[in-house]
Amino acid sequence: MAGLSRRKQKNAATHTSAAKSTYILFGAMLIFAVFQLMNVWSMVDDTAQLETILETSSETFDVGMTQPQPLSLTPPQAQTQIPPAVAANQSNARFNDKSGKAIANDTKYWADYRFGDYILSTSPKGATIVDFVSKYEGTLAVDYFHALNQTYPQLVSITKNGGFPKQNSFRAEVLCDMITKRGESLLPDALPRDTDLVIHLRLGDVLDNMIKDEEEVEDVFEYGVSIVPSQIRNMIQESDCLGWWHYVKSKCFYENVLSELISHAKPKPKRVIIVGSPVHKKNGTDNNSIKYSKLVEAFFVHKGYEVIRYLDGTPDEDMVWMSHSPVFVASGGGFSRLVTMCVNYFNSTALSSEEGWSKGLDKSCGEAPHPPIPKKKYSWEENTIWRGAGGAWDPRFRTFPPEEVIWGR
Repeated sequence: MAGLSRRKQKNAATHTSAAKSTYILFGAMLIFAVFQLMNVWSMVDDTAQLETILETSSETFDVGMTQPQPLSLTPPQAQTQIPPAVAANQSNARFNDKSGKAIANDTKYWADYRFGDYILSTSPKGATIVDFVSKYEGTLAVDYFHALNQTYPQLVSITKNGGFPKQNSFRAEVLCDMITKRGESLLPDALPRDTDLVIHLRLGDVLDNMIKDEEEVEDVFEYGVSIVPSQIRNMIQESDCLGWWHYVKSKCFYENVLSELISHAKPKPKRVIIVGSPVHKKNGTDNNSIKYSKLVEAFFVHKGYEVIRYLDGTPDEDMVWMSHSPVFVASGGGFSRLVTMCVNYFNSTALSSEEGWSKGLDKSCGEAPHPPIPKKKYSWEENTIWRGAGGAWDPRFRTFPPEEVIWGR
């Protein structure tokens, strides 16, 4: 009996222990289930956040595009910053400004912007600040006029239907400080790298309106001003335009640039960024501009550089971006001159070409004799009316350095 009682006690203890184990196992399963339920709710919450992000992104990005919408150059509060694809060779997209459109979709708006002419007070007679402001309100150039009016009211009055500021009224610190502020709104990767060599090309009007065809463009790049008679180099055409040689740079010029960089550029440039706008007052096609930009690209690729062409920016974008260049190479014209001023203002290196075709890095190019090729009938001969000091231009008396200049009689 005593043994049976002990077995009953032992069985009871076993049942009690099994019950406790069952309760513990059930409790563990319950805790596991609670954690799983919490994870599900977390996933639901993350999904809701993701949907919110996607909805926001669909407002920021054009879902019809294969590339991200470029970064805005407008004040930071106006639009959301979007990381640009600056370093991608396959993409020229950098950032976007006032219009919010790709320049290819808004060429009429920007084609007559003439940033350099207006700011440097070299606009044609009859144009007024009021005309310009009414069309381009919100752009960098108009913002400059507003800032100039506040800082130096004696130089300009936007409220009156008057002309542009007087000559020599340009204030680099006003424009360049504005460019600094706009540059601060960009992500660091959106600006030129420390080892970038930034080259501005004067594309559009000069190449596409003043040069006949792509074959002539090849000679323009290969030989430069050496194919132009000495008599007309400092003259202007009947339409009050200077010749293309005041704006378009040749292979000789870029050879001189590379030689100059040996003493100026530290660190040595590793990448060349070519910037230009084919829509700058162009008529018809931009074939000549594209051809010329490819010739410049091929030149630097042959020299061993990585080369990227940015030909899709608006004037405001290009002005801000190029002004932050560690090393900048200018073309001819007022736009490049303004960039040069701001690059110098920021204590970076600018290789300027504002001296014209006969001085500075262009000097040896201007002194070169006519190349050993047959003399062709180029576009500058089709407009035989050239005006300037010296005498009448007669295409029968074409001379080139180092020959004596012969004027028509």
